[in-house]
Amino acid sequence: MISNKTDQGSSGSSSNCCSNDNNIESYYKLSLPPNHIEFSSEEGKKIFREAIQSKYMEGFFVLAEHSTPQSDLTNCSLATLAMVLNSLKVDPKRIWKGSWRWFVEDMLPCCMTRETITRRGMTFKEFACLSRCNGASVQEFPGDHIDLDLFREFLRDACSTDKKHLVLCYDRKSLGQVGTGHYSPVGGYHQERDLALVMDVARFKYPTYWVPVKALWESVRFVDGISTRGFYIISSSPSSSLQN
Repeated sequence: MISNKTDQGSSGSSSNCCSNDNNIESYYKLSLPPNHIEFSSEEGKKIFREAIQSKYMEGFFVLAEHSTPQSDLTNCSLATLAMVLNSLKVDPKRIWKGSWRWFVEDMLPCCMTRETITRRGMTFKEFACLSRCNGASVQEFPGDHIDLDLFREFLRDACSTDKKHLVLCYDRKSLGQVGTGHYSPVGGYHQERDLALVMDVARFKYPTYWVPVKALWESVRFVDGISTRGFYIISSSPSSSLQN
């Protein structure tokens, strides 16, 4: 099962734990593991400036323009998909509000109900189904079938254009993070340092960060009792281009 239930709190560190008036334990964000580099840190900025000189940050700007944090604890898949579809200019072909067509989390469920997603999250195959029925072209890559060099090749290819994006379905624990299954898009790649930029949609928990590609590859290779993890290459399908 690809679920984000552990984002509900109980594994936070004592430094950011507190109790409110109802004596409910709560947390304000978490520290990144040692091998992660926060995007907004001085080192993170330096890496970005270096990476922007290469051809592997082309998708960052459209993703940043359409950045979508998840609105609920198990909605990482929906937030990621809304962010990616809007950045690819996929036309929802249905009204969001007023006279505007725009993807938001509540509009996306089609292969399964919103209630099911909220209750248990979404499997690897279910995310692909949801992407296709909302107008995307999707290539699925179960992580346990892809070696490191091939993963890096797909990463470089996806980051060299703004016409497609690499979306991760990964295991947080494998990265040393708190949680289990999670979805987020990759926004760029620094070739010399072999770092990927993960634009984490659980903004209440972790910021956008740079992480070694090998560690990221290991996190998408995890298989639990219900579903594999892996990654997707998502682009717009020919019939879904934005209309005026």
